[in-house]
Amino acid sequence: MDFLSFPATPQAHAADYRTIVENLVTHRDVVTSCRSFTDKAIHVGPVTLKTRMNAGGWETEDAKHHTPFPPDADPRQLSLFGAGWTIGSMKHLAESGIQAATYFETCGWRGLMPHPDQAWPSTYGLPKRAVYPVYIIISEILKRKHQRVARLISDDPLSMDGIAFVDDQGRETILLANYTSNTLPIALPQEKAFTSFIFNADNIETYILDSEKEPDYKPQSDFLLLPAFAISILKTS
Repeated sequence: MDFLSFPATPQAHAADYRTIVENLVTHRDVVTSCRSFTDKAIHVGPVTLKTRMNAGGWETEDAKHHTPFPPDADPRQLSLFGAGWTIGSMKHLAESGIQAATYFETCGWRGLMPHPDQAWPSTYGLPKRAVYPVYIIISEILKRKHQRVARLISDDPLSMDGIAFVDDQGRETILLANYTSNTLPIALPQEKAFTSFIFNADNIETYILDSEKEPDYKPQSDFLLLPAFAISILKTS
């Protein structure tokens, strides 16, 4: 055996936002469990918002007709919350020291961008030729895949958490996610000078329509207001 692998999903018996966030820490717990009986590399995936199959047999034929999507698709795949949840998932897996992780699919209801065979209803307001917010966030993380992941501690991880990267020159990049529908005040270390950018409901369409557009970072004080479900990228110089 070259490596050990397991999939991960935050939904089984409940699908509310709070449960999905509470289940993030279990990523770390399963890695710890794996290490108790093997010294092989650990590859996690696929990581998905919903279960990929009806393993428990609970899905009835009638239930399938109450939604335009199959039971393995979650409309929050399109949302800033889904992108923020992905940050929390990567945080726990990366801080646990796994060797690899696979997220979602490339296209469609379970992916990072649309597919014509899995079109979202117009009520979801996804512009044509747009990627999903999770595409933007995974792209930002992949830019730093060769950097060291530092431990980040949130004093309220069910409301806000993030992942921190440190490059060879000691410069830090922190991605913070607000898991709630409230604006959160966040105190930052006063001994560090940050620049920041926030992806929120007001500007995310600009970036999903132009996925190559670089965020416009501004000097950040030691106090950050993070809007509902928003994601902030903070950098030190």
